[in-house]
Amino acid sequence: MPIQGLKYTIAAGGEQHQSFQATGSFTAYNPNDGYALIALDRTATTLDYDHKLPSQSGGHFPGPVNSYLSIRYVDQSGGGLPGQVIVYPSPQTLQIPQFWSIGRAIQTQATTLDIIEGTQPPVPATGTCRMWADVNGLIHHIHSDGTDTILPDKLQNGCILSYMLALPVDVAGFIRSSGTTGGAPLSGAGIELLNNAGTATLQGFNRSSSAYMPTQVVGSTVTISSQSGGRVILSPNGTGSVVITNQDRYTFALNSNVGIPTSGWSTMLAASSTVPDGIYLVMAQVTIQNNGSQAWNCGLLVQESNGNNWAFGNILVPVGAQSSCAMIGYSVYIGSPQTMQIQTYCQAPANVLSMIGVNFPGASGVTKISLLRIA
Repeated sequence: MPIQGLKYTIAAGGEQHQSFQATGSFTAYNPNDGYALIALDRTATTLDYDHKLPSQSGGHFPGPVNSYLSIRYVDQSGGGLPGQVIVYPSPQTLQIPQFWSIGRAIQTQATTLDIIEGTQPPVPATGTCRMWADVNGLIHHIHSDGTDTILPDKLQNGCILSYMLALPVDVAGFIRSSGTTGGAPLSGAGIELLNNAGTATLQGFNRSSSAYMPTQVVGSTVTISSQSGGRVILSPNGTGSVVITNQDRYTFALNSNVGIPTSGWSTMLAASSTVPDGIYLVMAQVTIQNNGSQAWNCGLLVQESNGNNWAFGNILVPVGAQSSCAMIGYSVYIGSPQTMQIQTYCQAPANVLSMIGVNFPGASGVTKISLLRIA
């Protein structure tokens, strides 16, 4: 009659004992992905056992076993699976345990991998990493030091957290947001890139406080370019303002209390001032005191050394009155570069035939003028 083996089916991390007698020795087979701890005539624990049978192996162990054999199974598959161990009694006397590898057939190439979902498994041995799947279907990577990380997965609402990446992140290629699938982050603050309904947006936003953050765009040269004939819009909300502070804004303090002649032009800024090539918006703060006998129209003239003249602004100053206003002029092209002079003019209304002999004493001219480069 062939000898029938005694089968132990043991839950992961569990223990099972059965009546078993062996006068000389016994053989055990462990075809599982986990090891078995064997105790003779007492209950096996992780600290108290007689023999340790590695996974995918068999062993021949000394006896005798007088009443029962206890086996504790420790799963190493990461799936919390039970193990099955088979033992055979033997009359052969043995002094030293003997081990051999059972081995198993392994498919060397595959297109799929099935991982059973469950709870976090025990920490693997030193120098070993273990993958497992939680009950939500997310794949984890657990290290021998107990560190458990979640691999990027679309089930995480499209959110890749910093601990999943090696920081800093340096990408040799495009980074693009094509939409808002999954919604915005629920908390935290930072710079955000998104494409919302066909509008690409870069913004600094604090999701925890639902407030925008100060955001800087910094570079040696910063270009904001509108293609295909579109507009460039600076749009501060609420009481905000648009402030430009750079070397392309030229502000000149002009001569004060310059008398305006009875006709023609009065030079307020000498031709020694030079600005680079570009298109400029001219802005001036003007104060005129009319001590003459009739009202006058006054304005400004920007004259370049290449002969271009750009007249702008107009303020009507009544007799005996003082008038102040801000004048914003045409876009002025300064070429290659050009020296420039700023002048004021005064002329009588159209129904006055002659300006000759009209005295305009004590008049004040432009007090400040700015050129803002816009192209």
